[in-house]
Amino acid sequence: MAIIQFVLSSIILGIIYFKMQKRETPSIGKAQAVVPVILGVVSLVVSVALTILIAIGLSKLGYDKNNISNLALHSILSSFFAAGLPEEIVKCLFILLCIKIFKPKNVYEYLLTGFGVGMGFTIFEEFLYGSNLIAIVIRIVVVTFHSLLGSIMASYIGKAKYYKLNKAENKNITMLYVKALLIPILIHTIYDATNVKNAGLEEGVPENVQEIAVLIALVTMLLAFILQIVIHVKIRKDTEKLIEMKFEQ
Repeated sequence: MAIIQFVLSSIILGIIYFKMQKRETPSIGKAQAVVPVILGVVSLVVSVALTILIAIGLSKLGYDKNNISNLALHSILSSFFAAGLPEEIVKCLFILLCIKIFKPKNVYEYLLTGFGVGMGFTIFEEFLYGSNLIAIVIRIVVVTFHSLLGSIMASYIGKAKYYKLNKAENKNITMLYVKALLIPILIHTIYDATNVKNAGLEEGVPENVQEIAVLIALVTMLLAFILQIVIHVKIRKDTEKLIEMKFEQ
């Protein structure tokens, strides 16, 4: 099943990534397209290591999620410390590394870089978690999730650089950098807290609470699916504008 999930996610994301590249003429080179994906795979390994370090640090400070009786708070904190925070920070670092290596010539290429890193992260994650048919169906619904969060992150970084270079006085450069990290972390944390790390879905929880938790998880998946479509449409709509936001070479 893991191989099936890996292949499916690779095909879907590969097609989307290829089409996104072709919207720019000339499109980015092969190395600039492939290296972010490879580094995205590496970023998953690094994020796992960071998650472990965070867990050890919190444990030394006396934090134990099992002592939190409030299911909502339990879900939010687990999602933040085990996914939203470490994964988005590490993806951001690898996006910055790719930007340093390839020096994208416009904001759209920043966005492509973020998508590529997110794609690499995703296909490796799908290989690790595609354990059964149900998992495949659930995860395929949000298969572009990490890639789009990477795109959001990179586009904000690119816009901040563009406005800074052009001395745009009406733009808050610092806030753009803050949004680059804060928005992906918030979206990721909220999704996981209401879905994959929803404490209401765990064993031992009263049946009526589990039923509500299942409903919340399903609604979250639907909203996440719609959000992906909205972001894809916006990216397509803004492509020409982002390409025109060029940097001095």
